[in-house]
Amino acid sequence: MELNFEELKFKLYKSKSNRNFICIKPFIKLYTPLMRIPFDIERKYNNYYTNIEFYNFESNSKMNEFYNKITRLELFLLSQINKYFKRDLRLKSQIKQNSSFNPFITIKTSIKNIKNIKIENPSLNILTLLDLNKNTKCNFIIYIDKLWINEKQNVLVLWWKFDKIIL
Repeated sequence: MELNFEELKFKLYKSKSNRNFICIKPFIKLYTPLMRIPFDIERKYNNYYTNIEFYNFESNSKMNEFYNKITRLELFLLSQINKYFKRDLRLKSQIKQNSSFNPFITIKTSIKNIKNIKIENPSLNILTLLDLNKNTKCNFIIYIDKLWINEKQNVLVLWWKFDKIIL
């Protein structure tokens, strides 16, 4: 089913705790096709960062469609934020390109929220996000609940998060 961004119904509002965060209600959730974790999960400060690769991007039409959906969604949200807040921000996409890999997207998980990620069909050795190894392939449900404006760089950052990992 094609996602029509113009029909998305959500509210934007500034966070009470941090004026550079913009909250989205309801969250925007997407179900991924089968994706691969090409690198080890990294810990920086109070967060974990997981890169998930648009696996078989060139030959898999569903993966290519999903990549395009995320790219269009990012641009749509940027245009909505610029219009709503009368800004001229640039986008700092979480989709990265690397000559050795297909494109991949970075998913941020705070240390305190790591236990909130649901694992569907857990095996004996994969009970949390941290149990996933490099090269693991699975589906995910990812979401955006907040956008961040980096005032110094004049950019909008969309931090995707995990809702569920489906093994």
